[in-house]
Amino acid sequence: MPRWAENMGRASHLTPPDDYSDVYPDKAEPTPVYLLIRDFHNPSKSGDEKQWIIYWEVYNDSDYAGSGNGTRWCRVMHLSPQTRSRPDATGASGSESESEQETYLYTYWGAVTVPLEERRQDISFDIGMTPWSLRDRQLLEGLAEMTPVQMPGGGYTCNDWIRSLLLNATAACLVKDEIRKWLLWIADPKRE
Repeated sequence: MPRWAENMGRASHLTPPDDYSDVYPDKAEPTPVYLLIRDFHNPSKSGDEKQWIIYWEVYNDSDYAGSGNGTRWCRVMHLSPQTRSRPDATGASGSESESEQETYLYTYWGAVTVPLEERRQDISFDIGMTPWSLRDRQLLEGLAEMTPVQMPGGGYTCNDWIRSLLLNATAACLVKDEIRKWLLWIADPKRE
C-alpha cells in the first residue's frame, strides 16, 4: 500500500528552492513544453536513475542583443529527492559519498522559474509536438499540484511522479495518449 507524503513532501524543516518567477514571469504566447531527461546518453544508468524534468522556457538572455550571457530561464516541474546519511555511512575520513546516503522524502515545490542549462548527456523531447497556450501550461501546473507524491520505497522513484503527471495531462486532454506512451518509452524503454 503506497504511503503518500503530506503537503507534497514540503516538510517545515526544508528550504524551498529559489524561484525567479517574479523577475521572469511566464510568457503569454504559446510555448513548447519539454520532457528533459538528465544523463540520457549514460548507458550505465537505468531510466529510474536519470532525472526527469518537465519545463518550458520563459526568457533567454541571448534573445536580446547585448544583454546577458545566454542564460535560459525556465519554468520547471519535478520532484526533488531529500537525502540523509545512513547511520553507518561515514567512513574513517568522516565523509560520506552520495551512494552512502538514502532518499527519505521526495518533494514537489511547485513549478518554479530557474536558470536551466542542458548538459551534454541530456536530451529534451517536445511534449505535444505543438506550443502550449499559457492557459494549458497553467492547467498543467494545477495538475502537478494535484498529483500526489509517494514516499520512497517499494520501487517508487521521482520519475513515477512524472509518469502520473503525464497520465493526468492525458486525462485532461493536454497530451495525446500515443505521445505520452512514446515519451515514456523513449525515457525508459526497459520499463515501458
